[in-house]
Amino acid sequence: MEESGSAEDDLKNFRNQWQREIEESQQRDESSNETREKMARKLFLEGIELERARKYFEAVKLYRRAVQLEPNIEYKVYQATLAENEQKAAYSKNIASSSKGSTENTQIENDDDDLEDLIDSFQKELSLENKPICESSYLPGTLRTGKHISALPVEVLLLILKYVVSNDLDMKSLERFGRVCKGFFLLSRDPEIWKLACYKVWKNNVSPATESLTWRDIYINRCRVLFDGCYICKINYQRLGENSFQDQFYRPVQIVEYFRLIRFFADGTLFMMTSADELQNSVNRLKNPKIAIQSREILKGNYHYQDNHVLIVIKKTPSNGTQKYKRKNVENDSCLTFFMELEIGDSPRRNFAKLSWKNYSSFFTECNECLQ
Repeated sequence: MEESGSAEDDLKNFRNQWQREIEESQQRDESSNETREKMARKLFLEGIELERARKYFEAVKLYRRAVQLEPNIEYKVYQATLAENEQKAAYSKNIASSSKGSTENTQIENDDDDLEDLIDSFQKELSLENKPICESSYLPGTLRTGKHISALPVEVLLLILKYVVSNDLDMKSLERFGRVCKGFFLLSRDPEIWKLACYKVWKNNVSPATESLTWRDIYINRCRVLFDGCYICKINYQRLGENSFQDQFYRPVQIVEYFRLIRFFADGTLFMMTSADELQNSVNRLKNPKIAIQSREILKGNYHYQDNHVLIVIKKTPSNGTQKYKRKNVENDSCLTFFMELEIGDSPRRNFAKLSWKNYSSFFTECNECLQ
């Protein structure tokens, strides 16, 4: 009986020791898995930083090591980043709502009413006191060789402002002019100037102004393209280079980068160019329309609006040069026409400063072949 009891005790002790060893091995496996996942996450994040720094070859090495440690590391990093962004957005939203509730001011809510009251007060002040449109800075008795601008009639000043705005619709200069004094502020709000600007942009496809919606409000708030600058799109893609002759395992990663620039004009024309040169050099080529229209690398076209979309038609100009050896029955690119549909959107910094591609096609007029 004693021998059987000791055998049962030994068996029980063996089972307990075996269970403890299994639990310890499971804990070691879990800790090792956590360590491997942390290491893979660290390598993957380092690879992201290297890719942002355009060190693509080093980034690919770290990505490969991270995937070897944890095959699903990309999805886990994405989910963790998404959760962090949601928490930050919720926190900032709560802060903004609380600060808005604590610092609420009725004066800010009535900005439009204050602006209308400001215009009315300026008009009454200038009309009742018979003040000039702007006051001279010269002291009485100062010797002057010419007339001050305040001596000009209001009609002449409005005509000068129309020339300032010109065909390029330089409304920024008009707004700066209105910041000088009260009289210039009223002149810069002249409805006729803003009405001409609206008809210049949308032709006859514009609804007339009302008491609650002025021509200036229509020009500022209605969807349109911007004329003071150009739209720039940066395109880059990666491609693997050829294997080295001596080292077959070496595969260089090359980055191809170029820019597409579009500049719109108020008369319904535009310039578009695609270039791999320095961005500033490409922008400078679009500054002077007289020089840009003579360049074959810059495409010329027309556009018109359709709701919040802009439809573009660009035709390639025929080449003036002659070729010594010319193949027969080959389509020339002079008959190539491009059709583009872009959606006008807002950027974080400015309204109507973003264009999104919606549709694109090219059309050969000679062979009647449309390539999507």
